[in-house]
Amino acid sequence: MKIKNIECQVICDGEALTEYQEKSDSQDQKTKSCYIVSDVGKRFLVRIKSDPHQSDICCRLWIDGQCTNVVGIQNDHLHDVLGVRIGESQLRPFIFSPVTTVDDDHLRETTPAAKDLGTLCLKVHRISKLYPKPYHFTRSSQDNLVNRPVDERSKKAGSHRVTLAEPETKDYGPTSSVTYVDPIDSPYFSFTWRYRSKAMLQAQGIVPQDHPVASSSKRPGSSTPSDNSSKRPRTDQSASQHRPNHLVKTEVIQSARELRAQRDALRAQRAAIEAQRDALRAQHAAIEAQEAVLEKALRRAESEGVKRETSPLVLGAGNGDVVDLTEDN
Repeated sequence: MKIKNIECQVICDGEALTEYQEKSDSQDQKTKSCYIVSDVGKRFLVRIKSDPHQSDICCRLWIDGQCTNVVGIQNDHLHDVLGVRIGESQLRPFIFSPVTTVDDDHLRETTPAAKDLGTLCLKVHRISKLYPKPYHFTRSSQDNLVNRPVDERSKKAGSHRVTLAEPETKDYGPTSSVTYVDPIDSPYFSFTWRYRSKAMLQAQGIVPQDHPVASSSKRPGSSTPSDNSSKRPRTDQSASQHRPNHLVKTEVIQSARELRAQRDALRAQRAAIEAQRDALRAQHAAIEAQEAVLEKALRRAESEGVKRETSPLVLGAGNGDVVDLTEDN
């Protein structure tokens, strides 16, 4: 997508992902959105390019409702946002992953960002100055992209989300602080990619089907002068039997590829659920152990009874004296 002097793309396997149903979401043409196809297990990056006529900019990348990156870019420069920086020379790349879902009302109430799953949003701000400064690691945003379970009924954006791959080494340039021209809550431009599985986008009519049914230009029963022969017309069944072999093979290969991708996605989701199940079992065992300790302490306390306190009244030395405890009239 491009707005004026700034162009942004999502790159996967070295190629820009095809953008479907690109549109402007505002009358001032300052926000654009589109759909892209996401494949589970595929890494990606966000590429930002500004031309010489554009002033310096600062871009804030939001993934699934979480701010993950803030980068300053000089005019006439290209910058690739590869992942989340986790150290002076380390990052974790972005990767498309399956969503882990559970049926839990509590999760639906405590995970408000679930409504933003399936979105990449780049907010562009104009800046007046870039101030070089030494790098100082404070806190990584990698915790924002953990594949936490989401309640099934709060998941509106499909079955994919973004997580982080294993750490890699990267040589970073100098860091900078900036002076903003545009307010943080009012970006100059905004780009949003809504990523979904290919099957979902095809079901929604956003992405064309792989094998559209070819329509014949002739109506059933019509004929042309060249048809006046003794040959018997072929039926639909005989026509399908005479389809070129290379078309049949292509369909089989593509079908197998799609099935394999769906199978791998289910396996990844199953592994995530199993890991969650093991964690819950460990938590359950710890609670049971704590409950047993408390139960044992309670039984001991009940068996000992309540200790009687020593009376502050002295009733004599045991020599037969009588002490009158009645009040005087």
